[in-house]
Amino acid sequence: MLRWIWGLIALALAAFVATAYATTPSVVFTKTPPEQTNSTSARFEWTGTEPYKCSLDGATAATCTSPKVFTGLSEGPHKFSVQGGGTGVSAPVEYDWTVDLTPPTTVVTGKPPALSNSTTATFTFDSPDTTATFRCSLNGAPSQACASPVTYTGLADATRTLLIQAVDAAGNVDTQAQPITWTVDTTPPDTTLAKPGNIVGDPDPGFTFTSSDASATFQCSLDKASFAACASPDHVGVLQSGLHKFRVRAVDAAGNVDPTPAVYSWTSDLTPPKRPEVTIFAAPRAKSSGASPIPIATPSPGLVPMFTKPLSKLLATPVFTLGPRLHAQWQSDSSAVSYDVIVTTVPQDSTGQGERGENVTEIKQYSRTKRTALTIAPGTGGTVCVEVDARDKVGNVSKTNTACTTIPASFAPPWIPYTFHRVKDPKAWHGYYIVLGNKEYLAQSIGDQAFFTPSKAEFVAERCHGCGSVELAFTKYPVGSQKLQRLATVNLSGKTDHQVVIDIKLPRRRLDGDGNGYIVMFKLSGKPRVSGVGFAGG
Repeated sequence: MLRWIWGLIALALAAFVATAYATTPSVVFTKTPPEQTNSTSARFEWTGTEPYKCSLDGATAATCTSPKVFTGLSEGPHKFSVQGGGTGVSAPVEYDWTVDLTPPTTVVTGKPPALSNSTTATFTFDSPDTTATFRCSLNGAPSQACASPVTYTGLADATRTLLIQAVDAAGNVDTQAQPITWTVDTTPPDTTLAKPGNIVGDPDPGFTFTSSDASATFQCSLDKASFAACASPDHVGVLQSGLHKFRVRAVDAAGNVDPTPAVYSWTSDLTPPKRPEVTIFAAPRAKSSGASPIPIATPSPGLVPMFTKPLSKLLATPVFTLGPRLHAQWQSDSSAVSYDVIVTTVPQDSTGQGERGENVTEIKQYSRTKRTALTIAPGTGGTVCVEVDARDKVGNVSKTNTACTTIPASFAPPWIPYTFHRVKDPKAWHGYYIVLGNKEYLAQSIGDQAFFTPSKAEFVAERCHGCGSVELAFTKYPVGSQKLQRLATVNLSGKTDHQVVIDIKLPRRRLDGDGNGYIVMFKLSGKPRVSGVGFAGG
C-alpha cells in the first residue's frame, strides 16, 4: 500500500518537472527600446541558453547573439522574438514596440485678449493625442511641464509670450505650436475737452475732445444721462434753457476707463426774441413835424402866376419823389440786438427773368444789422416784400415775419397845383422857365409836378426810344438872356432804367440878392419825356 502511494507521488513530480521545463523561457531581456519611441533604431540585450534564434516582425528566425541592434526602422508597430537552445523545447521570448515619428498637435482653447487690463492670465489647452503631455515656456525661459489650465497672477504692465507644446508618449514635440503674445495695460488714458466757445444760444452745440492714447475711444454723457459711446466732435441736442453739463471720458483698447472725465458746464438760453412786427408805408424824402402845406396859386404881376406860400415854410415840409418811395420798419422785444432782413422787389407781371434771360427780381440782404428801418425805391406796378428775423445776443433767432405791398402802376405822390405861362423865349423848350426865389417863388411846370427848395434841382425823366436829349441851364435874368450857365445835358434815349433821376446843384452864388434865378430846359433832340421836376434841400 505504501509502495503504491510513493509511486503516485513520483509520477506527479515527474510530470510537473517536464511541464516546467517545457514552458519556462530560456531567454530573459535585459535591454529593450521603449514601447513608444521616435527612434528608428532599436537595441536588444538578453541572457539565456545558447544557441539563440532571432526574428523581427515575423521574419524567418536566424541564429543571433546578444546584443542585437536594428536601424532604419519604419514608423509603425514592430515585434522582436528570441528563442534560446538547451535540453527540451524552449518558448520564444517576444517584445512589441512602436516607432512614432509624428508629433502631436497643441490646441489652445482659452487665453487672455491680446491687450488686457487684467493682472491675471489663464490659458487652457488640449491635444487630439489623448496620451500627450505638455510643456510651457514663458518669455523664452526653459520649458517646464505644465497642465491645463495654467494661470499667471500679479502681472505688471508689459508684453509677454507663452509657448505651449504638446509632447506625445514617443517623445515627439509639437514643433508647429506658436507662442501666444499678450500685453497687460492697467494705466487709464487721460481725456482733454476743448472749450466749445459761446454755446449759450446753441440748441445743438458740438464738443471736440482728444485723449493721451491715440487709439482710445470715448463715452459721453449729457446732464444725468448714462455714458454712451461717442466720437469727436459730438453734437448734443439741448431741449430747454437752463444749466447743462457735458462729460466725456476716454476708454483705451485694454478697457481702461479715464476715472476723471472731462466736464464742461454752461447755462443755455434758447428763448428767441419775439417775432418782429413789420410794416411798410409810403415814405417822404424828409420828415416834417407838421402837416404839409399845399401851395395855392394867386394872381401876381409878372410873367407867370406866383405861389404866395413862404419858402421857409416849404423847407420844413415833406418833399416827395415822383417815383414811389417806401419806408419799412420793424421791431421786436428788448432781447433783440440785431436783425436779418431780406428785401425782395418783383416788377409787375414779372416771370423772374427779363427778355434776355436776366433776373429782374431784386433781392437785398442785411445780415445781423442793427437797422430797424429801410427806405425802398421800387418801380411802379411791382411788389415789395420785407422779411425780418430778430436775433438776441446769444444768437437765438425769432420766427420770421414778412410784410408785402404792391405799388399800383398809377402811383403818384401828392401834386402841387400849378398854372403855366408860355414865355416868349424861342431858345427854351416850349418857353418854360422855373423861377427861384427866397421869399416867394414862381413855378412853371415842365411835367406832372414841381417841388422846390433853393439848393438842388431834381428832374425825374423817362428813358425811351426816340426820347432824345435835353439841356438844363441857369440864368439870373429873365426872358431872352444870353448869360446861361449850363448845368447838365441828359440823353433820355435807351431801354434800360426806364425812370432816371437827374440831380443838379444850383449855383447859389449867382443868385441875386433875393435869391432869385431861373432854370431853363432846352430840347436838343427827339421828344423828351420829363415826368416831373423838383427842388430838394441839402
